[in-house]
Amino acid sequence: MIDKEKIESYRQRYYQNMLPVPFRVKDTAIKEGTDNIYIYPVLVKDWTIFENSYHILTIDKSKYNDISIIQMSYLEFLCKVLFHSEMAEEYKIMLSVVFSITLKDIENYRVRVYDNKLKLVLIDNKGNEYYVTPKEFNEIIDIIMTYNFVDYSDEKISDELQASINEYYSITNRGVHTPTLEEKKAYYLSKTGIDYNSINMMPYRLFNMSCDYLIGVDTYIGDRILQASEKYKVDDVLHPLYKPKTDIYSTVLSDAETFKNKVALGAKA
Repeated sequence: MIDKEKIESYRQRYYQNMLPVPFRVKDTAIKEGTDNIYIYPVLVKDWTIFENSYHILTIDKSKYNDISIIQMSYLEFLCKVLFHSEMAEEYKIMLSVVFSITLKDIENYRVRVYDNKLKLVLIDNKGNEYYVTPKEFNEIIDIIMTYNFVDYSDEKISDELQASINEYYSITNRGVHTPTLEEKKAYYLSKTGIDYNSINMMPYRLFNMSCDYLIGVDTYIGDRILQASEKYKVDDVLHPLYKPKTDIYSTVLSDAETFKNKVALGAKA
C-alpha cells in the first residue's frame, strides 16, 4: 500500500515544484555521483507513449487464480510471470519506455539474483549500478504513479464496486466527447496564449490540472450568470479552486444513494 505521509512529503517538496524526486537506493556500485536515482515527471510531449505503457506497473496480481503468484512481490511477478508470458517482449518494451521517460538518467536495466535475492539492476549514463530490491521497486512505482496521476490510488476494490464505477462513468459520460490530447493543447493555447512548444515541455501533471481548472472556471462563470437570472434555479456554485476534493468511490456511492432516494420518493408519490 502507498505510504500516504511519504507521498504527501514528496508532493510538497517535489511534485508541486515539478522537480525530479531523488530516491536513494541502499545497494549500489557508484563510479561517479551519489546513491540517488532521480524520478522525473512525464512531459506533455511524452504523455501518449507513457499512457500506452504505464500499465506494466499496475497489473493486478490478484486476477491470477494462483496463490503463489498473488504472494509474489511485484518485481518477482514481473520477472517470473509477465516476462515469461506470450506478451513478454511487449511487456519488456513497455517497461523500457516507462524507464526512459521517468528515469531519464538510466540507460539500461536487467534482473539478477544477489545473495539469493531478486534485484532490479539499473545502470545510469555514468556506469553507476543501482541494485533495487522488490520493496524499493514498489516505492519507485508509487512515486511514478502518484507524481503523474493526481488522484492515483493503489487501493484494491471489489469487482462489484468496479462494475458500479464503470456504470457510473457510462451514464455520466453519455453523449459527452472526451477531448484528445491535441484538442486539450489547442484549448490551453487559446486560453493562455502559451506557445505549442512550451506546452509540450510542461509536466503533464501541471498541464492537466491547469486544463481542468480552466474548464471549471468556464463552467463556473456560466453557472453564475444563470444563477443571477430569475428564469433558472441554480444551486450555489463554488469556484473550482475551492471545491472540496472527493474520490471516485465516494462520488459513485453518493450518487447511487441519491438515485435510490429519488426512486423511493417516486414510489411513495
